[in-house]
Amino acid sequence: MRAPRIFCVWTALSVCAAVVVGAMAELTRNVRASQRELAAADARATLEEQTRLALWRMDAAGSAILLRENQWPFSVKGIPPQPPAKLHFEVRLGKLTTTDGDVAQLEELKSLLPKDGGVESVFCNAARSGESAWQAIAKDNEVLKSMAQVRNQTANQSLNRYDPGYQVESNTIEQVQRAKVVESQFSNFNNPTAMPIGSPAAPVANLRPVWLGGELVLLRSLPGETQGFQGAWLDVGQASKLLLDEIPDLLPAAALKPLTAPANDPLALVSLPFLLKRGASVPPSVPAWNGVLIAGWAAVVCAIAAVAILVRGVIRLSERRASFVSAVTHELRTPLTTFRLYSDMLETGAVKPEKRGDYLRVLSREADRLSHLVENVLAFSRIERGSARSHVSETAIEAFLTSQHERWSARLATAGLQLVIHPAPDLKLRADLTALEHILFNLIDNAAKYLGNQPAPRIEIGASTDGQETLCYVRDNGLGIEACYHEKIFGLFDKLDQQSEGSGIGLALAKRIITIHGGRLWVESDGPGSGSTFFFALPVGPLQQAAADKAGLVSG
Repeated sequence: MRAPRIFCVWTALSVCAAVVVGAMAELTRNVRASQRELAAADARATLEEQTRLALWRMDAAGSAILLRENQWPFSVKGIPPQPPAKLHFEVRLGKLTTTDGDVAQLEELKSLLPKDGGVESVFCNAARSGESAWQAIAKDNEVLKSMAQVRNQTANQSLNRYDPGYQVESNTIEQVQRAKVVESQFSNFNNPTAMPIGSPAAPVANLRPVWLGGELVLLRSLPGETQGFQGAWLDVGQASKLLLDEIPDLLPAAALKPLTAPANDPLALVSLPFLLKRGASVPPSVPAWNGVLIAGWAAVVCAIAAVAILVRGVIRLSERRASFVSAVTHELRTPLTTFRLYSDMLETGAVKPEKRGDYLRVLSREADRLSHLVENVLAFSRIERGSARSHVSETAIEAFLTSQHERWSARLATAGLQLVIHPAPDLKLRADLTALEHILFNLIDNAAKYLGNQPAPRIEIGASTDGQETLCYVRDNGLGIEACYHEKIFGLFDKLDQQSEGSGIGLALAKRIITIHGGRLWVESDGPGSGSTFFFALPVGPLQQAAADKAGLVSG
C-alpha cells in the first residue's frame, strides 16, 4: 500500500476516533453533571428533611419547658427554679415580687425593665405581645386542607422531594402541624396550684414566651386580677443549649437566633421564640463513576484499539502481499525468461549440438525452481483455507534422506554447495513424507540463498532422538543470523533482505507444517560468520497422527 494511501487511512481512523472519543467525553460530562446535580438536590432535600425533624425535636423540648413552667406552684414559697428558669415572679398592684426567695435575681430583673413606664404597663404590653405572636402562628386545619389540595393538584407535575417548592411547602405544613401539637398540649389548661392561696378557682391563661429587654420571659395575665401577671425568667443560654442538645446528630453546626417579632419563616420554633440557623451544610458527596459509563469507555477504547490493530494488520498484510507478489513475479520472470530464450535458441538451431545438453539441464533446473515456487504457494494456500489432507506414515529417516539426496544435491550444485548427510541408522519417524520433503527442501533452499561466498561452503543434514522427540537439523557454515531475527525470519513474507531473492513463504510454510505436526521449528546461530542451524523436533509415536488429523496437514 502506498504511503499517501496509508496516511489517508490513518488520518480517517484518527478523525473517527477523535469524534467518538469527543462524543463519549461530552456524554460523560453531561452524565456526570446530572449526577452531581442529583447529588446536590438529594443533599438539599436531606437537609430539609433533617431540619424538619430537628424542629420537631426542639419544639418537643420547648413544649416540655412550657408545660413544666405552667404547672409551677407559684403559691408555694422557697422552691428554687429548675433550669433553664432563673426566677419565678408575680406582679400585683404594681409590685414585682417572687416566691423563690432569690432577691438578687429579682433586683436584676427590675434593672432590665424600662424606666419610663410602670411595671404594670410593661408587663401588660409584653403579655399582649406574647399572646399576639402565638395567635399569629397558623394552626388551623383549613390551612392544611388548602395546602393539601394544592399538592394534589400538582402531584402529576414536577413536585417531588428534589423540588425547592415542594420543600418550602412541606416546611410550612410541618410548622402548622407542630403548632397544632403544641396547642393541643395546652388546650383548656387549668392549673389551680399556680394561683395564689385563697384566689377563686378559674381557668388560668397559658404562659406565653416573649422577649423583654433582651431576655426571654414566660408571661401570662391572672384571671380576676387588674394588672396582675405571673411569669418565669428563662436563661437564654441554657434554653438554647437544651434545645440544641436534641439535634447534634441532625444539624451539628446549628444555632438559635432570638425571634423578637412574629415571623412566617418555617424555620421558626413554635414553642419558644427562636429561629433556627442551620449553619454550614455538608457538601454533597461526589458521585462515583457509573458502571455503565465505565463499560462504555472500556468498549470505546477496546473498539478503537481493535480497529487500529485490525487496520495496522491489514496494512502490514497488504504491504507483505505486495512484496510477495513482487518477489513471486521476479521468481517467475527469471525462469520464464530463461525458457523463452533457450527455447528460441534451440528452435532456431543457434545452439551447437554439443551444447544442447547444457541448455536442456538449465531448462530442467529452472523448471524445478518454478515447480518448487508454485508448490509452496499452493501448499500455503491449502493450509490457509484448511483444505489440506494428511497421510502420516512411519519411515526410516536414513532411507528418506538418501531418496532425496539427488534432488537436494542438484539444487545445491547450482549454488556451488556441497551436501553432507549424516547417517541415522535404525531411526524412524512418523510424519507425512510429502510435508517432510517440503520442510527439508525449504530449509536447504533457504540456506543456499543466503550462504554467501564462504570457503568450502556446505550444508549438513542429520537426525537424532531422545525417546520423546525426533530431532532433525540442517546446518550451514554461512553468514549466520543475528539473534534479533531468529523469530522474524519465520514470519509470512518476511525476509532478512527485502532485495534478496525468494518469496518469503518458505520458512513460514515450514513453520506452519511443523506446528500442525505437533512439533517445533527454531534456528540457532552465534551471529554473523558463525553459520546457522535450523532444528525441527517431532514427537515420537501416535501424537503426530492425532495432531495432523486435527489440523489437516498438507499433502502432495
